[in-house]
Amino acid sequence: MTLPTAWAQGPVEHDQKPRQLATQIAAIEANAKLVQERIGVTSGVDFNFTPESVKWLDGFIERTRTGVTNPAGLTQVLGSYFGEAIRKQYNCTWMLGGSLECEAGFFVHPFNKVAKQLANGSEDSIYSLYENIPVLLAKHRDESAATKKQ
Repeated sequence: MTLPTAWAQGPVEHDQKPRQLATQIAAIEANAKLVQERIGVTSGVDFNFTPESVKWLDGFIERTRTGVTNPAGLTQVLGSYFGEAIRKQYNCTWMLGGSLECEAGFFVHPFNKVAKQLANGSEDSIYSLYENIPVLLAKHRDESAATKKQ
């Protein structure tokens, strides 16, 4: 008896996921450190993943977004710092693909948010998302509790 192809390959793919995630997290940490070293030093703000640093980064995006020649690269670097600030503040976990899970079923997408602010401006503010995570988490909890009651 042979296993279906998807089953036969499943364990191999599963074994690769922890390595892929570890590689991804290492890249995120390196990018976040780059932001600390390059931007943090000149900002005059404590760039140790503080709310003030996220607010400053939001302003930096606004000040520079129209002149960005490599938005994908900047998204990766700034999104890494933004994601690490969220992870540390709200006790989230990195997921494969660059999302953060802050609680079962509640995900934040820091790279997407940085890309949106670069494209759309302050209407997609990273700082606004950062500040509103507690409200969004509470709403998620309420919705989850209501679903369980049904």
